[in-house]
Amino acid sequence: MACRYYIIRLMGLIMALSLTAGSACNRPYIARTWVYETKQINEISKIHIHYNCGEKPIKAYDPLSAALWIIKAYTRCARTECTWGRAKGNTYKDGTIRATFDTFMAKRHIQVIEEGKLLRLDLQVDYRDPKTPSETKTYYLRPAE
Repeated sequence: MACRYYIIRLMGLIMALSLTAGSACNRPYIARTWVYETKQINEISKIHIHYNCGEKPIKAYDPLSAALWIIKAYTRCARTECTWGRAKGNTYKDGTIRATFDTFMAKRHIQVIEEGKLLRLDLQVDYRDPKTPSETKTYYLRPAE
């Protein structure tokens, strides 16, 4: 009798786990790849915004694996695209997501804001060379096909 009780409990647990595992994550519209059509070198060409639904395990060697938002930014290089790397995105009450990319030549701060079907990206570049003044630029990106 006790054995039957445990089998029924185990079957219920398996059914509950299968239902929760199959449930879809409600990803925000902003979580996608956004592109900026440019031919100019050192201009933003695209960014990839990843929303972590917990579908991937947290890895001890990758501190970004536990972040809710992960942003990867690309720029136009000579004939290809270069990356600034990945950065943790932080959300704020005004609806923006901000991230900082610490690169060799500069520290780049981005802020992304949804504006209808476009994404406004505000970029502030603080160069490590004190002789080079900081820059501020705004880009409007569209979703990639």
